[in-house]
Amino acid sequence: MNIEQFIGTWRSQDFPMYQFNDGLEITLHISGNLIGTLWIIDKKKDSKTLAEGKISIIQLENDNFNFELDGNAIDEKYLELSSRMYMSNKPASFLISLYDYRERYFQKLG
Repeated sequence: MNIEQFIGTWRSQDFPMYQFNDGLEITLHISGNLIGTLWIIDKKKDSKTLAEGKISIIQLENDNFNFELDGNAIDEKYLELSSRMYMSNKPASFLISLYDYRERYFQKLG
């Protein structure tokens, strides 16, 4: 697994076992020059950037991996994001643990 597989825009989706019905839309965008931006839009449509910076991926055991951002965040905990279960099928998807927002299911857009 390499970071190039994640270039693009990923958005949280409701999925069985990952349905929160909280009106939050969480997006991770990874640009071609490997800059990652993680932001959230709440049910009032207010947006907040959680983290932004140069992004890399660290492969762990089994199907676990971490995204590491070298940049700025509203809290340091968002600079290392625990993730798992990358599935390359269409649409590609994975799970990411977002601390205050719990573990979320993300799908790659278009």
